[in-house]
Amino acid sequence: GGGRTLFAAELARHLTAEGPLSRDALEQTQTAVAWATNSEQVPWLFSSERAASAEAAAPSAGPAAKTASASREQSAAVRPEPPPVMPAAPKPSAATSATVALPPPAEPKPVPAPSAPAPMPAPSAASAEAERPKPPAAAPAQQIAALPAKPDPAPPKPAVKPLPYSSSDERLRAELSAAIDKNPEDLAALYSRGQLLALHYDFPAALADFDRVIQLNPTDVEALNNSCWVRAIVAEVDRALADCNTALKLRPGFLDALDSRGLLYLKIGLPKRAAADYEAALRINKGYASALFGLSLAQKRLGDAKRAEANRKTAIASNPEVEGEFERLGLR
Repeated sequence: GGGRTLFAAELARHLTAEGPLSRDALEQTQTAVAWATNSEQVPWLFSSERAASAEAAAPSAGPAAKTASASREQSAAVRPEPPPVMPAAPKPSAATSATVALPPPAEPKPVPAPSAPAPMPAPSAASAEAERPKPPAAAPAQQIAALPAKPDPAPPKPAVKPLPYSSSDERLRAELSAAIDKNPEDLAALYSRGQLLALHYDFPAALADFDRVIQLNPTDVEALNNSCWVRAIVAEVDRALADCNTALKLRPGFLDALDSRGLLYLKIGLPKRAAADYEAALRINKGYASALFGLSLAQKRLGDAKRAEANRKTAIASNPEVEGEFERLGLR
């Protein structure tokens, strides 16, 4: 009947327009008519006015964005994208089909699969050599010299067996144990029993007494020194060194602690440090047999055989049993 409706006019304008938009408008119009026939929500039809208003509302793009947009438009011209997939429209009624006869939408052209990328050329020998990780540079000689010397292989741990007690020593141990039972915090009795046990090579029991003394009195340098000496023998290196260092800090120049730390260094294969501690002890008491014999062993390991033999003889002359004591500890 009469003039065209706004819908028909819009449709006619798009169908007569030149360019790739007419087919899109046709397909979307067909779907919209079908939806409207069934009283469904009609999707938004393409409108150049809406596109223009959206472009005006969008912020202006910079040169990079514009270049990207131009590139996309050029790609779209070379390879058209398939139209967006729309929900399947209900089948229109016969009346609607008679009123508006629209051609069926064209099937989208399949997009050719992208070709496989060309294989990368094999790297040349020169490039492979350039990319190979380089080993770290060697440390300067002066840095290596500043590091402590590598310890000698530790001597085998001796199988030290407790020495037998004489009748007088048995009686003394019983009296000390009775005093400790009466007063578990009797420092004098604990220390004396620890010494007696250590002299008879009953090391685990001796350490228990020395540890108890140190727990009750952390500044007892005698107990710290004895703990260091016993732990040097049983190879508890870290704790032995800590106890000797603490004793020497509390009492600088402590003769017995220097001798005990020298023994520790000797057992872990640091003869130069052992010699330094033994020499410091001998400056305090030049006739100290244990320090003399320990120094002779350190000098022997350092290659000074002449001085080593002289100090060994002096030590044995001062205490004939000193060599046997070091041998029982695995040191020759």
